[in-house]
Amino acid sequence: VNPEWDKRVTNSNTNETSFPPLLPDEEVYLDVPAIARNKTYLAVGAIVVSPNQKYLAYSLDEKGGETCQLYVKNIESGE
Repeated sequence: VNPEWDKRVTNSNTNETSFPPLLPDEEVYLDVPAIARNKTYLAVGAIVVSPNQKYLAYSLDEKGGETCQLYVKNIESGE
């Protein structure tokens, strides 16, 4: 990775790495590096925001078998 492109930030208290927003007021709905942290493989399938902007549906392949699990996340609560 080109060091100029790598904008990761490390939290000194938890030693966790994250990426800051690219645009002003940008929100991260799905932190893929955090999800992948303790996995040997992770591929993101589809990501869709609901029409009312309250839910995020996404699919993940966590084993490399090209079979994805579907997840739904409440954007407001993060659950």
